[in-house]
Amino acid sequence: ERERERERERERERERERERERERERERERERERVGKKLLVPFSFSPVERAA
Repeated sequence: ERERERERERERERERERERERERERERERERERVGKKLLVPFSFSPVERAA
């Protein structure tokens, strides 16, 4: 019984770790978006700007 409990605990820990990883990934994505937009502003003729 205790073994199963420990297993569940480990599973929960792994889940939390994955969640944190996803959060970090999202944060990085947002940062890239911000930087990309700043870089694209001067080039209004850029195809990327038109697509967005």
